Amino acid sequence: MFVVRRNIKIWGTIQSPEPVKVEGLVDGCVMADIIEIPFEGTVRGDVIGAEVKVQGTVIGDVYADKLTLGRGCHLEGEIYHAELALETGATFEGKSRRYAEPRKMAPIYELETS
Repeated sequence: MFVVRRNIKIWGTIQSPEPVKVEGLVDGCVMADIIEIPFEGTVRGDVIGAEVKVQGTVIGDVYADKLTLGRGCHLEGEIYHAELALETGATFEGKSRRYAEPRKMAPIYELETS
């Protein structure tokens, strides 16, 4: 698992073949099959993954086959998903759209598949 620790700030894109956990700040896109953004984590950019769980903050769009917006989550942007779970205490400002293959809707999908 690739972990962005609490005191780490990254500017740019993270594309990982292994799961990604963002405890710190990523100012850019995060792409991986499994992505976790716990309470203290922040992503300012798009999040693209097969399975994404957000409890922290995302300011950007999310493209996920299976998306969970957990308690404490703050998400501002559009979400594209095949499956969505919204837990009590999550905050979501934006539009939700269901698609069979949501990751293909991402504007930088070509990067993920190359």
